[in-house]
Amino acid sequence: MTGEPTGLVLEHLKSIQSQNAEIKSSQLSMAVDMRSLKAHMAAFFLKESATDSTIAEIQLRLDRVENRLGLRSED
Repeated sequence: MTGEPTGLVLEHLKSIQSQNAEIKSSQLSMAVDMRSLKAHMAAFFLKESATDSTIAEIQLRLDRVENRLGLRSED
């Protein structure tokens, strides 16, 4: 009679341990996904910064051309 409750508790503990392992695995998977997402976001922001820089350079060149040709209206 004393063996049955001990066995029942062990079964529950094994079940809890199994569920805990699944949760840890899921958390690890989410952590990997988050790292990947952060890397993609960082690359996107770097590319966006480079694009902004290029646009600023083009704007400066356009301003110089307009000034040389007298196309700029004085506001």
